[in-house]
Amino acid sequence: MAQPEITQNQFPEADLSLKDLLDIWRKQLLLDLSCHHLATIEEFFPDTQTATVQISYKKTRFTQDSVGNMSTIYEDYPPLTEVPVVFLGGGPGALTFPVEQGDQCILLINDRAIDTWYSGSNGQPVPISRYHALADAIALIGVRSQNTVLSDFDADRVRLYYQDGGEITLGDKVGIQNQDQNLKDLLTQLCSQLTTLNGYLQTLVTQTAAITVTGVTPGGGVSGIPANAAAITAISTNIGNVSTSISQISTDLGELLE
Repeated sequence: MAQPEITQNQFPEADLSLKDLLDIWRKQLLLDLSCHHLATIEEFFPDTQTATVQISYKKTRFTQDSVGNMSTIYEDYPPLTEVPVVFLGGGPGALTFPVEQGDQCILLINDRAIDTWYSGSNGQPVPISRYHALADAIALIGVRSQNTVLSDFDADRVRLYYQDGGEITLGDKVGIQNQDQNLKDLLTQLCSQLTTLNGYLQTLVTQTAAITVTGVTPGGGVSGIPANAAAITAISTNIGNVSTSISQISTDLGELLE
């Protein structure tokens, strides 16, 4: 731990009045009372979803020397270990994300000891007389100082993304993409290829339905249309219906995706 920084003569020397003492006591009480702290992740443990965190500023306390001079001492907070990390979820579902060293968080300090709750027991008496203690912190990831703000922030849509990877956006339309492709373009290409394939099938059916055979005997004529021409024509109709559906799907995708 870094050596405390000491600033001398922050308060009147010796012969402190009752008001001075009460003011110092009040300030020290407030300094010792933990509710929330800004902190940084030092290490994350996926198996337990806990982290070691370091509070992002120094602790302030007051001291008085043998002749009554008051000093302010600044010292590092100790690292906090086994701090539960919040991941939003409910029932069988949860939203998780990678947690890395250097991530900023806000520590929520529970009013009472969390030991019993953390072990999995509910409705039990609190076993330790501990109030607003750093040992009872819970880390909420996502708060950001100005040097770590999100780049390319989308102020108009809901956005779920992984840096330099995939993303989903939600506004009046839905967007799904990665670095190289987006879903709308891929589906549009697929519909285009299916439409082309349908054209080939239609031609094949038309030509099949028109098959005639030249007689092989001397003077033989040309045969009539195939006996199953009606069935082949029905197939053509069905393919046409599918083609119409593909066109409609392509139109709907254009309305849904961006």
